Amino acid sequence: MDVFHAASHLAGASEHAASTAEWFRRWRQVLGDEPDGVIQVIRAIRGLRERAGNETARRELGRILSDFRKHRHRMRDHELRRQGLIIGSGIVEAANKTHISERLKRFGMRWGIAGGQAVPTFCSLVISVSPWPREKSQVSQCEIHTLHSQPDPTLPVADITPMSGNAGLTE
Repeated sequence: MDVFHAASHLAGASEHAASTAEWFRRWRQVLGDEPDGVIQVIRAIRGLRERAGNETARRELGRILSDFRKHRHRMRDHELRRQGLIIGSGIVEAANKTHISERLKRFGMRWGIAGGQAVPTFCSLVISVSPWPREKSQVSQCEIHTLHSQPDPTLPVADITPMSGNAGLTE
């Protein structure tokens, strides 16, 4: 769960606090700035749930609490910031969308569902099994392939070649 999803859950929990905006600001800051921020936030949400006035509020706070507990190992904002790393997923999602769009929407290309899915699946596989962190000089064959418009003859072509004409399309 990235910082923005966590903030969304915190906002939902804050609706059950006496001072909604103040509660949200406080725990959002704790989550991002304290080494044990997620543990403190879990305790705060648990406290809200225990003091909730009705069953609906207790259920909602229980769901939010469950999400924080389930994903607490992913919420290391303080540590990641200290290392100078990005804590939001938006930049990664935008980069992937741009990269995949560039690869699949080249001039004259038309893809079927299987072929269109094969490209990002294959690239993800190649990139994810390579040693991490990689040196900047090391670039996977998949990354090289996707940067050039000419296909690499060493890569498998079954199910990842563009469709020509109307092949594979039904009317």
